[in-house]
Amino acid sequence: MVFGGGSNSGGDGVFAVHGHHWQAQPWTQGSTVIGNNPQSENYGAEQVVPNQVSNFVIDKAGGAGQVQGDYLYEMVQGNAEQGMWGLLRVQDVSVVITSATTTTGVAGTVSVNQGASFPATVQVTMVVQGVSSSCNAAVNATTGAWSTQGPPSCNITFQKGAQVTASVAQGAKFAAKVR
Repeated sequence: MVFGGGSNSGGDGVFAVHGHHWQAQPWTQGSTVIGNNPQSENYGAEQVVPNQVSNFVIDKAGGAGQVQGDYLYEMVQGNAEQGMWGLLRVQDVSVVITSATTTTGVAGTVSVNQGASFPATVQVTMVVQGVSSSCNAAVNATTGAWSTQGPPSCNITFQKGAQVTASVAQGAKFAAKVR
């Protein structure tokens, strides 16, 4: 969260992430490491002002029950109407495209819930003038990284301006344009 300047008066608000909480003081090891501090208070909303340090460390996406779905985060007290809100999407598996170029192909990462396994592949699809081409990119089972440059090889020539979509069997998708 960034306040783009201003004074300590008139620029404050209450920040909330619906369905989630965080610790007021999430520090361990003599306050040198961010982590679970069982002596800290828990907040579900917090007043914030410019020049204030806040640590919004959410320990479980989806709240205590780790429930999938969309969660509203906002600056309450009339600021949401001014566009100071967004959605935190919680799902078992997510896929992200980190680069899509004509020279290096398409690459990205997959994230999974703690304890879950990464999918074996990401399907990458490019659509040009209504015609689609697809290939599978292997997912690194340790890091979740994937690329069309690695095995199995991808025989698509990515075209500048074309839309590419990365998807996994669990339903997560991410789209980008080739640069």
